Amino acid sequence: SLHDALPILRAGAGWAFAAPRAIRAGTSPTARVVWSATDETGVTGYATLLDQNPHSLPPTDAVTQETEVRIDALPGALSWYHVRAQDGAGNWGPVEHFPLYVPPVPGG
Repeated sequence: SLHDALPILRAGAGWAFAAPRAIRAGTSPTARVVWSATDETGVTGYATLLDQNPHSLPPTDAVTQETEVRIDALPGALSWYHVRAQDGAGNWGPVEHFPLYVPPVPGG
């Protein structure tokens, strides 16, 4: 299943993708980013951010419990979706950066 192949966010550990995920070019390119996290104290939520900076830190004042997002109309050729998990003790784990690449439209 899709969830069996997903990287897992863990406190004090992380993962990264070696290459950007290519998104089909079109009039409205979309992406679906899915993640999960585990911690012995539980996971209370996630901070997320979409931008064009590969090193951004998502703000920790807007927390979601969602573990996936659909992004419609991605801007630019290369965007980054940043995620970090908060454990049950209130500690934030490392930020993980999902690169999302939208190739140029041929002839455009």
